[in-house]
Formats: sequence, structure tokens, C-alpha cells
Amino acid sequence: MDYNDFDISDYTEPIFRFCLKNLNNRTDAEDLSQEILLHILEGMKKSEIKNPQAYVWQIARNRYAKKIEQKNKQNRREIYNGGLLYLIADNNYVEDAFILHEEYQSVFNAVHTLSASYRDILVDYYMGEMSVKEISEKYNLTQEAVRWRLYVAKEKVKERVDIMNTQKVYEKMDWAVVCHGSFDHDKYLHNQIYRTIAENCYEKPIDIEEISLKTGIPTLYLEESLEFMIDGDAIEQIGNKYVTNFIILHADENKRMQKSIIEKTANDLTSKLWGIFEKALPEIKDNLTYGKDFPAEKLGYIFIPLLVHILHSEVCKDKDLAVGEYPKRKDGRHGWFIVRENSRYLYNSNCGCNIDFSEISGINYGIYYYWFHEVDYQLHRFFNKRSFTASYFDENGIYTNPLNDDEITAELIQHNIMSKDKGVYKSHIPVTTGGGMANIIKALTQYQSEAGINLTEYVKKVYSEYKRFVPERLYNQIIGVLYGYCSDIIPFIQDELVKQRILREYKYDEIFTDNILFTVK
Repeated sequence: MDYNDFDISDYTEPIFRFCLKNLNNRTDAEDLSQEILLHILEGMKKSEIKNPQAYVWQIARNRYAKKIEQKNKQNRREIYNGGLLYLIADNNYVEDAFILHEEYQSVFNAVHTLSASYRDILVDYYMGEMSVKEISEKYNLTQEAVRWRLYVAKEKVKERVDIMNTQKVYEKMDWAVVCHGSFDHDKYLHNQIYRTIAENCYEKPIDIEEISLKTGIPTLYLEESLEFMIDGDAIEQIGNKYVTNFIILHADENKRMQKSIIEKTANDLTSKLWGIFEKALPEIKDNLTYGKDFPAEKLGYIFIPLLVHILHSEVCKDKDLAVGEYPKRKDGRHGWFIVRENSRYLYNSNCGCNIDFSEISGINYGIYYYWFHEVDYQLHRFFNKRSFTASYFDENGIYTNPLNDDEITAELIQHNIMSKDKGVYKSHIPVTTGGGMANIIKALTQYQSEAGINLTEYVKKVYSEYKRFVPERLYNQIIGVLYGYCSDIIPFIQDELVKQRILREYKYDEIFTDNILFTVK
């Protein structure tokens, strides 16, 4: 093929994917793919290529192999153990180094479960061909100490080869991670290595070699991860051991609490909450500038969650359940991790309220969005994109069509936020003012004593249950985790109201907007 007929863009994306898959690092993949593309173009200029596709992938594989060789050159180590020569690599390209040496994988794994004090001496002695004397000078140890560590290291390797061959230890952690407070919770638990470390250090403190044996992760990689997690208050170091510094709600405990405590309390509370809502409904409607004619079966999806949050403020007055000051963190922020295992496979009790405010031309707009279950993901994304949604409507719920933007109009209809009625676009969302919202809260608050005791007793039961399965060292964190349980009960209450045909039944494939309130101040 002639150079002028060759279109390099056909190979740009496939080559990048090839590099990313093999290097597992986006920056390195981008650098290598650019290098490959340049070599391809240079080769095409010099001579005519009969089979471009074969030529392209030959160049790609050759440049990748060369990069691996360069990376491994300074780190390739050989350990003589039991008459066999084993290849050791202590970098991110370790998997490639063992493609042709799978029979040595268990030895590689075993060596990398050793702590640095043993691993480095073993490598220096067998690969670096350093004498005992040289090693003793390098690490400021006696020669007897070096010989002892060499002996212990070899014995540990022999012992652990069998363990690594029979034990599957590194499993994916399916966690939902949020926080109560203000810090970047996902930063310290976002990948599987961090989560696996935390899971295996949860019950009691263990040292780095024990973590490596339990997880299958080489100590070389654990050292940096542990240091990072300690800085993020996810792991605490006690001497030479490490222990998880947050509560993990495992799936079996979560499921049991849902059945024994949450569902039962929801059933006991439902009729009381609906009774309070009905008493306050006339005042609620009086304070709506738009939506007075909306039925109770729709408005209940907004104001029942609001009522539960009001009752929660009463729970916090109990001295045994008061949150108090949030703990300060090493990163300068504050709060607790909230970690739940396998949450998506359980009944989805997640619930909360997202509040967004915007200001245009001196007018303040607000969105109160009481999300729950899994029906609202499209709205989550929409409100992130259109944070000014409330400003698209006036206090009478009439669409003002900002900037005459047809795209916004189409999106609002698509997301079930408004529809056309007699030639006018009207909101499906009720509207109130800032003062109206305050009056609505006041109207609900006057009846809070009728259900407050139930909610307080519910939270106390959850607290007692946590003390049953949480390690004692983490008892002081239970209060921080309990905060969310007032929200967690809301989906159970709403489902019970649906079963009783008091709230309208929604479909899981609809974009549900009955749980939103706009404010225009």
C-alpha cells in the first residue's frame, strides 16, 4: 500500500486499547500508543507495505515488548531456591514478566508476601550476588542477623508456596461507600486493593505479611496503599499491625436488620405518619403557589419524607443518640465513612434529599429532591446537568422557556418534569416560596410528638444491633452511621402506603417526579 493511501486514524483507537489493556495505566498507554503510531508512519514513508494490518500490529507488539524490557531491566531479579531459577519483578509489569513462566507464579507470589526487611535481603543475596558482609553493611545489621533473615525468608517462601497454590484470596469487594460529614470518602476506598485491605483488617489488627497472605496482594504494593489509607483515616497503625478504622455493614447483618427492625418499625409508623400528613395537608396546600390541586397521593411522596426528617431532629435530642461534633480527620475535613456490602443485591433502602439552589437576576430558586430506590438515576444525571431547573418555572408553575432553548424544553418533557396543557407548558412539580416552605415545616412540626417516640425507639434498636456485631474499638463510630437510618426507613414506609393504595403506585421504568418540590423566593 502507498503511504498516501494509508489512514492511520483507523488504528488510533485499537492501538490505544491494546496499550491500555496491557499496561493498565492510562498515561503510559497514551505515551506508548503515540510512540507506536510514529514508528508506523515512519515505516510507511520508507517503503511500500503489502499487508498494512500485519505491519501495524507487528510494530505495536515489538514496541510494547521493548517498553516492557526497558521497565524490567533494572528490576528483573533471580532467586535460586531449591535448585530452580525464579524470575522476580517488583513493578507494575510483573504479569508480563511471567507470561512464559506460569509454573513459577506461586513462588513469585510467596516471595512478595514477605515484608521488605526479608524480601530485600533475599533479593540482594540471590540476584544481586551480594555477600552477607555487604548486605550487613547496606542495612546496618550484624552478619548473624542477615543469615537469620535469609534462613527465615527461605522457610517462609517454602511454606507459602503451597498456601498460594490452594488459596484464592483476592476477591472483588462490592461496596457502597458514602460519608456522614464532609470529606472525599471515595478517594480512600475507590479501588479493590484498598477495599480488600480494609476487609481483611476489619476484625483485628494484623501485620503486613498476614495481609498479603490473606489478600494475595504482594507486600510491595501493600506498603504504599497502607500509607495512603492511614493518611485518609481508613486504616490505623498500631505498632507493626494495621486495623480498619471504619464500620463495614456486611450484607447478612444489613438484611437481618431490614427484616427484624426496619420493616417492623415502618409498618408501625405508617398510619401515624399519614395521619399527621392529612392533618397538615390544608396548611401545606395554602402555602403552595402552584400545585394546590395536586392529590394527596402525589404530594405524600414529598411531605412524608420531610416529616420523617423533622422527626429525626427530635431523635437527635436524645442524649444517647445525639451526633455531637464530627470527628476531625488527618486531611483537614470531618466525618465518618459509611460502608455497606452488596447493597445493590439487597432491598434498596437508600433514601435522601438533594437540595440545590440557584440565583438569577436577584431571584433565588431551589430544588428539594427526595430520592429513593433505583427509579431516579436519570433525574440524578439530569439535575447535575441542569442545576438551574427550578428557574425555568415561575411561581405559578408556568414554563418560561429560558433563552428560547428547544433542547431544554425537550429535556424537561423527556424527564417528566412538565407537559403541555392547552397550549401552555406546566410543571408537574409543586412550587412554593421560601417563606411557604418554612410554614409547611412548621405545620408538620406541630404534630411531631404523635410519632416521635416510635422513631426514637427504632434508632435505639438499630444502635443496640450495631453493638452486637461491630468490633468494640469502633463503638464510638456507631452514632455517625445511625444518622442515615431515619432516611433508610422512608422507602419501606412509602411502599407500605402504596400497598394500602394510599400513595399512587409508580412503575420502575418511569421517570418518577412526584418526589420533587420547587421553591421560588
